[in-house]
Amino acid sequence: MIVLANFASALAVDLREHAVVARWAEQAPRKIWLTRPGDVLLTPVPLSEPFARYACALTGVPRDSVRIVTVRDRPGVAMAESVADTPGLTDELRALAAARPGTRLLPIALDASTFALAAALGVPVSPCGRGGPAVGAEALAVTELCNTKAGFRAVAERTGMRVPYGRTCSGPDLRETVRAVLRAAVSGRGVVKPDRSAGGHGLRFVGAEDPLVAADGLGVDGRGVVGPDGLGSDGLGVDGRGVDGFGPDGFGPDAFASEGFGSDSRWTVEEYVPHTVSISAQFVAAAGGPRPLFDGVMRTEDGSFTGYRAPLRGIVHPTVCDELRDWGMALGRHLIAHGYRGPYDIDALVATDGTLYATESNVRRTATTTPYDLVVRLARGTPVTWTTGTVRASGPYSFSAALDRLRDRALDYDPERGDGVVLYADAPADGVSWRYAILARSARRLDELAASLPSALQD
Repeated sequence: MIVLANFASALAVDLREHAVVARWAEQAPRKIWLTRPGDVLLTPVPLSEPFARYACALTGVPRDSVRIVTVRDRPGVAMAESVADTPGLTDELRALAAARPGTRLLPIALDASTFALAAALGVPVSPCGRGGPAVGAEALAVTELCNTKAGFRAVAERTGMRVPYGRTCSGPDLRETVRAVLRAAVSGRGVVKPDRSAGGHGLRFVGAEDPLVAADGLGVDGRGVVGPDGLGSDGLGVDGRGVDGFGPDGFGPDAFASEGFGSDSRWTVEEYVPHTVSISAQFVAAAGGPRPLFDGVMRTEDGSFTGYRAPLRGIVHPTVCDELRDWGMALGRHLIAHGYRGPYDIDALVATDGTLYATESNVRRTATTTPYDLVVRLARGTPVTWTTGTVRASGPYSFSAALDRLRDRALDYDPERGDGVVLYADAPADGVSWRYAILARSARRLDELAASLPSALQD
């Protein structure tokens, strides 16, 4: 496998938002969990050697059998293009692939530049994983469509999914569209989403006196004050959440004022649905038909994905699980009919009255795809419950220091015990905000480990 950590892809977000893309790319080291002996990892950020050794030890892969190549992203350029433009790298990878028949390119996002890179290397693209079928370029159109908010709403209508009331528009019509949706919204609130975004980027909760709505100071038809509440989420998360899930990006009112009304921008405005939980389910579109992989609850903050817990059953009513699965299978059949093969998910909300609403699809690897692959690999067929999240340390630590603190308290993942904490994303840039996964044989044990984790990183 040539694993391409192409967080920089126009499939998920406008590449002009380089600061956001760069922040997402900080999570690229986690892709080492996908590698096996002989594989190559192409990453936009370097991996620390202690983290690389740690990951390989847990998966049983000799560290020197995996080659890690750092190819830094360039502003406004997809990562596959950066790889192709790196002197000598394409020739080297082509030679490697020729010497090892069956080599495939495994990207996060399936975009045109990825196909071009695969063609240059003489290998097929394999979003299904190591043994999945090659995907042809005919899948690009449906992939691009279903990674937009408007495209998903159109497909949802055709495949029988329930979505929140909403409208789509271009930038010049955004303010009037928001006003129209708020007039019709029972909740009196709305959610504004860039048509192509991931990880909560650009998501904004609005009410009648939001500057986006009431720039003239008149409000919306005399409605009362309903300010931005930052409550809940529209279900962004699993990979929008998006391409591999990330925190708030600070995309605020000024950005709407400068960018939101551009004639080439597209937006979806939906009624805010008061809800009890945000959930998602991940599937794979394969030659034999769509297949469920996993589902769970998303933790969010101001609409941005911050963590996950699986499985879903036992947390929500079984009919919710069944309906979400049915919707995912219907979407998968649609994707397969249009040539797509690979991973995809559906994000949804469970309203306070128990009604399920689909909010988006992510036709790519998502924030939970790699943690799931890691869980499957470590669990070795044993059923487990698992969670991901972020924990803050009291001060900056190196990767080795943070891991030592977990080991001192017997919290680190133990293959013999079959549970524990995995630091799955290398040391954060600030040394403080640590991403983790926890595996356990029971929900109770999972809760115990999660409760003990914060104190392990406190002085």
